[in-house]
Amino acid sequence: MKDNIKLKVKGVRYFETSRGVGYEAITNVENVKIWNDGDGGISYIPQHKPYTTPYLSLTDMELESLIDDYEIKN
Repeated sequence: MKDNIKLKVKGVRYFETSRGVGYEAITNVENVKIWNDGDGGISYIPQHKPYTTPYLSLTDMELESLIDDYEIKN
């Protein structure tokens, strides 16, 4: 990660869709959220410049790992 604040998940909200389960993860960085729409796509950070710029290169697996870390601790 090439950022000055290590991204961490502070909370996750799950919701059902017609094709599965989606989620919105709140992070420790203002205006940076991790999303999955529950329709079979990857997890991503919706752009909200300049807040999200340092984190847009994170992969789906890296984002899901952050959520896994949160869930293990809570």
